[in-house]
Amino acid sequence: MSHPTAIPMLRHLGSSSCLSAKHIPVGIATPSFASQRASTCLVNLASHNVVRTFGATASPLAMVPGKKKIAGPLKKSSVAVRKTGDRKSGGTILRDVSVPIEKRPAPKIILQNLSAETAGPDNVNRVLRIPDPIMKRMGSQRLPKSLEKDFEFIHGIPALLLRKSSLDIIHHTITEPDRKSNQHRLILTGPPGVGTSSLLLQTVTRCQEMGWIVVYITRPAEWTDAFQPFHPREGTDLFDQPELASRVLQDIKQFSGSALHKTRLSKPRNFGRSHLTKESDLSTLLDVGANDSQHAHAVLDAFFEELSVGNDRPPILFAIDSVNALLSTTAYADLDNKPLPSDRLSLVRPFLHVLLGDTHIPKSAFLGTLNASELIIESPSLNRLLATAPSLNGNPNAPPGATPKPDRLDAKQILSRFPDPSKVVGVYTEKMDEFSGKVTSIPGLRKFEVPLMSKAEVEGMLRYYIDTTVYRNQQLTPDLVNRCYIISAGNPGRLLKMCTSQFGTGPAPSKRKEFEREVQSQS
Repeated sequence: MSHPTAIPMLRHLGSSSCLSAKHIPVGIATPSFASQRASTCLVNLASHNVVRTFGATASPLAMVPGKKKIAGPLKKSSVAVRKTGDRKSGGTILRDVSVPIEKRPAPKIILQNLSAETAGPDNVNRVLRIPDPIMKRMGSQRLPKSLEKDFEFIHGIPALLLRKSSLDIIHHTITEPDRKSNQHRLILTGPPGVGTSSLLLQTVTRCQEMGWIVVYITRPAEWTDAFQPFHPREGTDLFDQPELASRVLQDIKQFSGSALHKTRLSKPRNFGRSHLTKESDLSTLLDVGANDSQHAHAVLDAFFEELSVGNDRPPILFAIDSVNALLSTTAYADLDNKPLPSDRLSLVRPFLHVLLGDTHIPKSAFLGTLNASELIIESPSLNRLLATAPSLNGNPNAPPGATPKPDRLDAKQILSRFPDPSKVVGVYTEKMDEFSGKVTSIPGLRKFEVPLMSKAEVEGMLRYYIDTTVYRNQQLTPDLVNRCYIISAGNPGRLLKMCTSQFGTGPAPSKRKEFEREVQSQS
């Protein structure tokens, strides 16, 4: 004989548990079971802290003489809910979390734009928004991967914490000594997630506001990853990427169009059917290559030649994220099927010459970031040069009494210790540093190690995450600040990951499709 207590208990199976219609006991004619709306399936996704319910409306049980009573058809309706509130009091609040994070309506918060008025000591440890005009000028060029991912978690709001180090970098860039030479090249370094790309974007924003010509390159690794068409240039050992070069010219023009309009050409220039006079400006020059990929590389070379003339033009900022990609072995292969170094790509070459000091560009500043998280663009030569380069702020992330680590040997140095390098296992000769003998020094190279966040900076970020509901159901208290400061070790990337995953704002974007398929399979 069936009994109400015979309903199977919910079992936790992996990430889900399900009570299907076949588990409903028959032969029970209770009014509550027959007429009330019941929840027949609970999917407990523990890893996402989400409970998904499928409501089922049971029609009145069929009373057929001599036969068992059969439940009516189930009508499914999916609702995603989250259990919140004080567990001790038993309170629960149901919230819809089925909408992806980037599609949820952004909270109504007021943020000041990063500008000359707000980028000061009074706003240190506060979050400032990157102005919309700056974001619109990005064009087809995307933000660095790290920033794009971070902004996606925060409702797509392009806002960054103004740190003391931000003011230091901005001040250093816009007050470079006498601005008549390009003898100084500054590289931002630090552990992954420390915020080098954020500081670069803040500096770019300020220089753009001041009317500079800003050459902002966000993803140079895509120039070397072998996903773009390329072909050898006749009579040279270089390889061209015309379509990619055309897009780069368009991005430069769109980002600094107003400043480029103010600079006239130093001499007439001809590109096929396009004839430019001395009255033409740099924006018109870039248009030629942006509209015709056949002349893209010639226009790019002419653009750098015009910048080096030093005529009456605004200052120039070369801001290159992941600058180590310019000084690495690419994923391309030459005609002999050997790895192609980056200096043999016509697109990389002019930017690399600026970094190495081979091209003299007056009234310019060079600011780059070192990407330590992508090994595919690792540059042993640049790492060695930075190890001995003077630092603007010492080594703020080193523990007291720490001694510097010895330089890591590159593949060529390792192979030189073996009589037969071809038999060495675990050393990839195709990743040997092609620049170890070519680049022995970079004039004016300096580094700035971005420090980990202080407790006050962690508090500023937590306040922003709580206000934007990225960090849900929390109140900003000294205990919370201390806990997050200790667990994250002051690393901004780690702090965001803590607030978005450990404390339950739903699955990460990379796991979202898998999460949705898992939920659908349960229905």
